[in-house]
Amino acid sequence: MNIISTPQIYANIWEEESNQFEALGLYSSLTNYLDSHSPNGKILEFGCGTGLATRHLAENHEVLCLDNNIDLLEIAKKNLEKIPDKVQFHQCDFFELTENDLTLIQNFAPDVVIGWNIGTCGQVQEERASKHLNVVQKTKDYREKVEDIIMKVSSDLESVKIVNLVIRSQLNVGYNFEEAEKSQLENYNEYVFDINEKSKFKSKSAKALEWDNSSSNMNYVVHGSPSNLTIPLIISIVAERKEELVDAEEQL
Repeated sequence: MNIISTPQIYANIWEEESNQFEALGLYSSLTNYLDSHSPNGKILEFGCGTGLATRHLAENHEVLCLDNNIDLLEIAKKNLEKIPDKVQFHQCDFFELTENDLTLIQNFAPDVVIGWNIGTCGQVQEERASKHLNVVQKTKDYREKVEDIIMKVSSDLESVKIVNLVIRSQLNVGYNFEEAEKSQLENYNEYVFDINEKSKFKSKSAKALEWDNSSSNMNYVVHGSPSNLTIPLIISIVAERKEELVDAEEQL
């Protein structure tokens, strides 16, 4: 994928990618993992993409879907047209949330905020990511900036009890999934959830899923590492509001 891809080009490529995630059962597994921590409640979804993940989420939750890409939102609406009562769609710029955007989110009063496989087209990435980085670094930088926005919104909303972020990663051969999960928990606690004394969330658990990316056309995928030294992973990280952790500990 070219770094200067348009929203429409990105939507077409991500539709293929999302279909592969669905065929591999990744969206179902990610939803089941989230439901093990939050079996009910409303979900605010940053980046609904084609809506295939949303379809699983909507089985047990009301979902407010946010995306900046109108072409992806149109695909998502078609994929979810049979369950309109469980899902709302809203186009917005995550980096410039308006008063109307924030009012909609606040009135929805989500219990859970998620950001799964955050990405964007080359045009938006060029605008929002740091200029001095290469293509792979810009993809990571963009994701991290959106994660910061997610944490800001989640911290400002008292209704939010859980934040669930899903990232693409890899496992070096010789290490196990538990080590990968522990590493991501420590990383996210230090750099995302618990970055200062005012932080309101702390990571609770992580789940690593093996991911066959051999058919992917996305630019973040390297097809076959040297000597097959890595295994592609999808890792889900769940964080809870700190007050919830305190309450749970007091009940033990």
